[in-house]
Formats: sequence, C-alpha cells, structure tokens
Amino acid sequence: VRAGFEDAKGNLMGAIERAVIGKTGKEVTAVFANAPGPLELLPSASYPRGWLRVQTSEYRQVMALPIASDEPLKTYRSEMQLHKTLGTTRPAAPVAVGDPLYDIYAREPDAWWRLLNPEWVNPANKKYEGYNPYGLATKRIAEAQSFHRNIQGLYHPTTYASYGADPYQKAFGAVTYRVNATGLKGFGDPLSWRLISEDGEGRIVVRAENRHTLQLRLEPPIDAGDQTVPSDASASRVRGTVVFRQSGYEHQNSYNNDKVLASLLYSLVKIANTAPWWKS
Repeated sequence: VRAGFEDAKGNLMGAIERAVIGKTGKEVTAVFANAPGPLELLPSASYPRGWLRVQTSEYRQVMALPIASDEPLKTYRSEMQLHKTLGTTRPAAPVAVGDPLYDIYAREPDAWWRLLNPEWVNPANKKYEGYNPYGLATKRIAEAQSFHRNIQGLYHPTTYASYGADPYQKAFGAVTYRVNATGLKGFGDPLSWRLISEDGEGRIVVRAENRHTLQLRLEPPIDAGDQTVPSDASASRVRGTVVFRQSGYEHQNSYNNDKVLASLLYSLVKIANTAPWWKS
C-alpha cells in the first residue's frame, strides 16, 4: 500500500491495473483506505506473526511485527485488573501485543511502520462531520479484521481449491525494510524511531533515539506464490477436500492457465457428483 504497485514489466494488463489503482503509495492509499474490499486483503490475526520486518544492511533482523509473544498483552490485562480492583497505578499500554490491528494498522500517524499515511487518505480534502479521514480508515480496517475473525477456519465440507506456489512468481510473504546501518548501537529500538518522510515508493526516512536520521528501503518479494498471494504464509493454509498446488501463472491471469482450468473442471465435476438427485 505505502509503496504503490510494482512495475508490470511488460504485462499489459498489469500496466493498466497499475495505472488505474496507483503507481505510488500516495495514489494507492487514496483508493485502498476508503474501500472495504481491498482492506479485507490485509493480513489478519491468523496470518503468521512477524511479517513486518526490519533488517540491518548486513541482513540481520532487528524487528518483527506483529510480535510473537502474548506476554505483553497478558501482563497489561493483569496490571489493569489490579488497577481497577486495588487502585494501583494505571499501566501504560504495551507497544505491541501480537495483533496486526494494534501493532501495525492503527498506529499513531508518526509511527513510521503504520500502514496508512494520513496525508494520503483524503486527497480531495473532503469534510467529514465529526470524523477525521484517518480515523474512518482505521475504523474500516478494524471492521475488516473483525470480518476475518468471524470467518476464520470456516470451510465448506466439500471444498476444492487451487493456488499458485511458483518460486518464479514472487509474492510478499513478509514485508521487509532494510535500514542503512550495520548495527543499531546508539540508534535504539526501531519501534522508537519517528517518521520524518516517505516517498510512496518504498523509501522511508526516520529519526532514531540519538537524533540521527536513518533510511529504510522496502526489499523486493522473495516468497513463492503468484505475484500476489504468498503460498506458504497464506494460500497453502486453505483446508479442502482437494487442494491443487500449481505454478506457471500470476494471480490476475490465473484463469487463462490450462492447469487452473483443468483443476476447476475437475472440481466442478466432483462437486456436482455429490448432488443426491444426480444419483437417483
């Protein structure tokens, strides 16, 4: 979202989509933040944690969100209960709790890792009575995440599916930013860095604890998939009667692929054969 859509690299349909939906984060955010459909494509709480990462220039990982541990949330809830019952000091809210909505999507505007740039959400400067556009966008994200929780693990008992798991069709199983520093001594925790600027094409400038500026750059995707959906982190988790793991196509053009069409025809026939009237 923040870096826009990748160059289509000779794919005409991809080039058209990129021109319509947005080449940069500024263009994409204006559409994405105001439409429930795209927001439902964001990783949910059931997605493997730690998918937003920071690595040093020497490829050492120094941050991963949502955090893997549930302990900060458990501790906060325990201390909050003591605050309510015994009047102890109100605990400070944890920095991260292991949920993408809290850890990433709904962060304060100056958190460099937040999903949406508030300045890009409402380019027309439309007035909303009693609301601000950024608040409305985060509310839509929360609703999309709630939708995912409600359908988590729900599959029809007769489910047939296919997905791309092609190592040559890279997808973002994780979003990794590389910082221009070999180590973080003196720079502090990446979660303490404050945003200075971003260019909408994957480059972010932050101010570290020691007041020095650092640059982060979005790394290209490295996970097998179909250029859109990563196979291991997402598509392969579908539970079905039969699931076809395939290669040789990108997401948008999947139904132009013979293997996809063959698996679709097979699935339709198998599902049709479960109809009781068919056997009578």
